[in-house]
Amino acid sequence: MLEHSNLKIKTITQAERGRELLRARGYKAYIRRSAVTPDTQGCGYSIDVNCAYETAADLLGSAGIQVLGRGEP
Repeated sequence: MLEHSNLKIKTITQAERGRELLRARGYKAYIRRSAVTPDTQGCGYSIDVNCAYETAADLLGSAGIQVLGRGEP
């Protein structure tokens, strides 16, 4: 079974950059608007991707894209 992860990203711009980076590496990645909660930082977007959370977070982090944590599944 393929792994699936959801990564919280602060802005739509960073989410778009992250999605394109992940797609360039061969992953299926999609952006979605996260639910707005009192603890939401920034605009509240997330990237759904078909790989392990740690793998995606490392790739995004190395490109300077801040991952705020795990998003809702």
